[in-house]
Amino acid sequence: MTEKSTSTNAICVIAIVLGVFGVLGGALGVFGLLHPTRSAVPNQDPKLSALNAEFQRRIEESQKDLRPFSLILVPLVLVASGVLIAAGISGLKPGGRSFLRVALCGNAIVDLLGGVMGVVAQFRTIGITSWYFRETAGASSLPRGVSAAMQFAVTGGIAMAVIWLLGKIGFYIWAVLHLGKPALPQAAQGS
Repeated sequence: MTEKSTSTNAICVIAIVLGVFGVLGGALGVFGLLHPTRSAVPNQDPKLSALNAEFQRRIEESQKDLRPFSLILVPLVLVASGVLIAAGISGLKPGGRSFLRVALCGNAIVDLLGGVMGVVAQFRTIGITSWYFRETAGASSLPRGVSAAMQFAVTGGIAMAVIWLLGKIGFYIWAVLHLGKPALPQAAQGS
């Protein structure tokens, strides 16, 4: 097996895995769009119940104008990820590299759009979650450090999402460029 075919096979396998993750995420996203849930859980304490209801209202208000984009983008992620799986499988066979390159480019665009929308949504809610964590810590018997830890988790989650997105986009670009290089003839490889 040549270095080129080994790296092409690795790209195909990674593309298939990323496609599976995308299909699972897209399916969960479609389910969430069809069955929106309320994130504020009722509480026995009337003050915490009121805080939960206000938190839910603020979150919904901050995300309302993103819903039309989600209705387009989430199914698009599902379809693009399914195509990436098919292209990854196709790329394992001779002549499948062109389809794989197209699918990688398409997923780079779709993932970039989805990632930007996700980060925008998260940044819109940072102030709301900060307020909520402060208020719930003050209204409950939780230690003050819990609020800070929860806020750190939100910020860390955004950072991880950005790192994951940059890693995927970097992989897509590298893979497209790598697959675009002409394959060396067998005679030139010394075989």
